[in-house]
Amino acid sequence: HWLIRKSQYKYIQPHGTSGVSHNHILRKVIPSSTVEIALHTIKPGAKSPPMVIRGLRFQYLVSGSCDYQLDTKIITLNTGDSVWFHASIPHYPVSNSKTDAILLVVIFHH
Repeated sequence: HWLIRKSQYKYIQPHGTSGVSHNHILRKVIPSSTVEIALHTIKPGAKSPPMVIRGLRFQYLVSGSCDYQLDTKIITLNTGDSVWFHASIPHYPVSNSKTDAILLVVIFHH
């Protein structure tokens, strides 16, 4: 997996623009994939069994904070952090906050 902290984003000012900027998070070639995009809300105290699916998964924490279990490793995500991993690894969110956490989830099924 790759954990990408907000501080690692590459700031890009597109040529010839004014007031437009890009924060480049990640670029990967994913041939022959179906893409699924969703917003997941993790409520305080939420519990989820481990998930295992085929494909690759990219998650961006829009707001809040949460821990994320990837097999035996726990990573803490804060607003603006993202993580990329093979979804065949058992994975699930763990609530570590008193407020909702919102994840933008992009799954590349192959």
